[in-house]
Amino acid sequence: VRVESFGTYACRATIGTATTRLSGHAIANAVDIGGFILADGRRVTVLADWNGPDPAVREFLRVVHASACKRFGTVLSPDYNAAHRNHFHL
Repeated sequence: VRVESFGTYACRATIGTATTRLSGHAIANAVDIGGFILADGRRVTVLADWNGPDPAVREFLRVVHASACKRFGTVLSPDYNAAHRNHFHL
């Protein structure tokens, strides 16, 4: 029922990479998603649940990630680097 966003615009270079190029956030072309509130009231977060104990919740986040890859040019997750351990960068 709700997507929890960390925000969009931040004029800065990429974080956690060897390059100094501008982040998608620097041109307002990216959003960071940290979690979801489900219809049953549960809160699912990337930080707590990406590798959490509930396989169904882990699968939910994997499906969200895979779906985002079909819709956005750049999708980063905890599997990308430590800077993305708590969110999806879309």
